[in-house]
Amino acid sequence: MKWGRSAVEAGSGLAAALLVFGAHVGGPVTPEAAPRSEPQRLERIAAVDPAGRSLGGPGETAVSVFRSGGTSRALGRRAGGRTPARAKPADRGSKCPAPKTCGLYELKPWRLPADRAGNATIEFLINPDGQQWLSADDAEKAILAATKSWMAANPRIRLVYGGRTTRHAALDEWSVIDWEITGTSEVAVATVYHPGNKVKGADIVLNTLFPWNWKSCEQRDGSCTAVSYPVVRYLDVQAVVTHELGHWLGLQDLGADPARELTMYGEVGTPGERKQSTLGLGDVLGLRAAYPCRCASPRIFAP
Repeated sequence: MKWGRSAVEAGSGLAAALLVFGAHVGGPVTPEAAPRSEPQRLERIAAVDPAGRSLGGPGETAVSVFRSGGTSRALGRRAGGRTPARAKPADRGSKCPAPKTCGLYELKPWRLPADRAGNATIEFLINPDGQQWLSADDAEKAILAATKSWMAANPRIRLVYGGRTTRHAALDEWSVIDWEITGTSEVAVATVYHPGNKVKGADIVLNTLFPWNWKSCEQRDGSCTAVSYPVVRYLDVQAVVTHELGHWLGLQDLGADPARELTMYGEVGTPGERKQSTLGLGDVLGLRAAYPCRCASPRIFAP
């Protein structure tokens, strides 16, 4: 399974951009029948303007679509065209890939809006109705557990849950996490609407063509252990959403192999893997570079 990107960039002089990050499957995960088959958001975006030009004319909202171009290391192949993670000067001595000491991260330019006290906030809704594997309560618990990982790493971050909704992810200022069909290979898609590099809305869509599950974290060496599913190869909601929330916050996928144990690494080996649920040092350093704070260091690599 791969989190990755290849971009269709919008033209110059545009006032805003909507960036779409896709998590793609490269390993042997078998899609299941989807609960519904309406045209999905990613397809609608592509239909608006496949070239990524502005919507409606110069100066209006632009759409950029980011898709994976590589394959899973579980297949023994290397991805082409990956953007390597860059180590910040203070992190060049980091010991990678150990997540407690690997300080690699990469940032995008957008940020959540901050109030006068410096608290960066986004309110989001959850629509659990598009999936058939979890109860609404468990789907909600898994997503909220993912938000807590980022908020624990930086007390300035406020990922505020606004409750359940029947809305779906769309090109608007509502921030929604839901389940839809995004294509035959994408596990998840995160979008960020950021005119002027200030986040106005963001979405996460988990692909209903793949089976989902969630179990509360069982730790070993500070990380959530993988879950073995003998029949159906479930994907873990908390792990995937934790990664995608990083894009909301301005963190980029990491393509360098030394970063393979970090939450924002762009590749996941097998279904049932849950290590993305626990932030590594680079994830925390990246978040604090994006949102500086005078606050105590959190526990690294702990849910």
